[in-house]
Amino acid sequence: MDTRKRILRRPVTTAVWLVVIMLASLILGTAASIYASARGVPDALDKRMTTIAVQTLEVERSEDGTYSVNPNDWLVFDEDVEYLKTLPQVKDIDFRYFSGAYIEGLTAKIGLVDFFDTKQHVNVAYANDSYRNAIFIGTVEKVLTLSDSNGRYDLSAFGGETDVGDVTQYAVLNVESVIGLHPDFPLFSSDPNSQYQGKVAVMISAFGDKSKPFFVKGARYAVQGWYDPIVSVPGKLHGLAPFLPSVTLSGITPCFSENGALVHYRTTEIGMDVVMDPEQESFAIKVLSRDRRVPAASEWNGTAEELRSDPEWGQLAKEYEAALHSFPVLGTNNLESMYSFLKNETAITEGRTFTQEEYETGAKVLVMDEGIAKAAGLSIGDTVSLQQFIAAVGEEEGNDSIRTDLYRVLDQANNPVLGTDVFYHGMPDGEPEAFTIVGLYRIENEWKDAICSFTPNTIFMPRKAQIEGAFGGPSKNLGMTEHTVTFSNGDTFTFEEPIYETGAEIGIFMSIVLKNGESDSFLARMKEDTEYQDIGGEGFVLTATKSGLGGHKWMCYDQGYDAIKDNIGAVIASAGKLAALMAAGAALLFLMYLLLYQGTERKTLGIMRSLGATKRQTRRYLFTSGLALASAGIVLGAVLSGVLSKMISAKLYDVTLTQETEVFREMLTESSVPLWVYAAIAAAAIAIAALALLLQAVLIAGKSPRKLMGK
Repeated sequence: MDTRKRILRRPVTTAVWLVVIMLASLILGTAASIYASARGVPDALDKRMTTIAVQTLEVERSEDGTYSVNPNDWLVFDEDVEYLKTLPQVKDIDFRYFSGAYIEGLTAKIGLVDFFDTKQHVNVAYANDSYRNAIFIGTVEKVLTLSDSNGRYDLSAFGGETDVGDVTQYAVLNVESVIGLHPDFPLFSSDPNSQYQGKVAVMISAFGDKSKPFFVKGARYAVQGWYDPIVSVPGKLHGLAPFLPSVTLSGITPCFSENGALVHYRTTEIGMDVVMDPEQESFAIKVLSRDRRVPAASEWNGTAEELRSDPEWGQLAKEYEAALHSFPVLGTNNLESMYSFLKNETAITEGRTFTQEEYETGAKVLVMDEGIAKAAGLSIGDTVSLQQFIAAVGEEEGNDSIRTDLYRVLDQANNPVLGTDVFYHGMPDGEPEAFTIVGLYRIENEWKDAICSFTPNTIFMPRKAQIEGAFGGPSKNLGMTEHTVTFSNGDTFTFEEPIYETGAEIGIFMSIVLKNGESDSFLARMKEDTEYQDIGGEGFVLTATKSGLGGHKWMCYDQGYDAIKDNIGAVIASAGKLAALMAAGAALLFLMYLLLYQGTERKTLGIMRSLGATKRQTRRYLFTSGLALASAGIVLGAVLSGVLSKMISAKLYDVTLTQETEVFREMLTESSVPLWVYAAIAAAAIAIAALALLLQAVLIAGKSPRKLMGK
């Protein structure tokens, strides 16, 4: 009798034992898969979850409403970075660098919903800064000139007087043409109750004689400034008019009257000689230089197109319109370590982040907001032509609206934005570069303003692909500077203070990547390595940081790693017990197969031997027929075990864990065994079955025909 005849002789019996072997294989494969998956969870967890520390800033507010902060409690210098790299808890440090990019085919977003929420107005106003510059052409409807302010100015550097006041003028302008304003800002409305009736309340602060107002009712003007759609001049002029303050340069230096027009001067030098008078609390500001001449307001009887041809107005119009297509850029070496991405407040909806090779080579690739990309008809793999430029940061760079990270935190507006004067030094003159879009993101709350947030206008690129000279990195201590305060009685007081070149090391601008589970150890080590000192005298002692970073404020985030890691051991132990029980069950089923299916062939073997079959022939008959059926069952069971193992693992985690199980289900997917492992398990099972069947065949076939037949 051959193998085929034996298997087909009793088809029902053969089918039953095929199911038994398949069940044994299914149980065995599932047991191995569950245990392997559980053992792989720690590695999968470590790869999937990232722990970071970001620096926050504790700001103290005095009774008079002013803020104060100790730079020693937030500045990070090069030597601090080297120290951090030596800590065993630290894996990586990523500084993000800030710059700008002009992309002609893309239009930036503005925030309006939160903008009209008074609680969020200040924050969103900063985010909209670079997109609300505008030039208005229109006829003056009303004029109001106010008295000069308490501010005094020294204009001796320009041949003027040393004690000059400024005059503030308001005018309501019936707008005819608008240049440079973002199209989403409201200005005109058909609703008679709307404030957007094509009027703006213009404010101008200028040096000059208050008896001679600049604006004349009925005259036509061109006026530039930053547009505020919700603030109006209280009552006196036009209660429904949006506001156009035409004051730049930190709100300090008023306009100059030159040749019948009002002009600003963009300057990188604003000197302040402070003269203190305890009774009047006055001070004088000495303006040191005037660099680039920018028109503020002038009488204009031409068209908007003619204004674009004017050498000064035209240049300003070009800059303001280009600003609508300009974006803040953050260069990074580890986008994945950003708090917003780790917290899932920002998610990659299409494509990917950057590869390690792209970081290392400075590949021309970028990740951007999906809404901006789709509005321009762009998708993953498309290229955009962009011109990078240095975005001014801080007053020391001549741009008052771009504040250093410290100032933005004090104003509770930390988002990296370009500010009102995007092209402070003129239009970008670099060569256009082709960048490929590799990822699109979506922000859960686009206009949230927090220590680690950013607006949807932010574009990310590898640090090495970013323009040289971008703002960021550790701060630098440049030494000491001397200050002298002159009192009204002629006395002087001189003191020294450090000069810092402010870097970017707070919130979104720096992440320290820690080893998982090392947050507490990292903070403890930082505190341990910090030296403190007492400052003060009798009755007043203040403990301050002398060296080290223990006085800094850190926020650690581990994606819930600490809450999960304690459950890993329980999962592995439960999986081991379950796998052992299942393996024992599989072995029992296979033993039944050997005894009840193979064992019933003893009489058949006895008859074969009586009819002249050799021991070798009987061994081969028993072995090959048994192995063929066992192999088929094992293969079928292995195929089904991949599905069953995931179902049982999920149930196991539900029963075992007290914490949220969703992350473990994700870990199961990441740590589950690949298909080749199931194939290897099946092959091993077939090999073991073959050995067992061979030994059984040798033992049984070696017996005499009489014993085989039970005589």
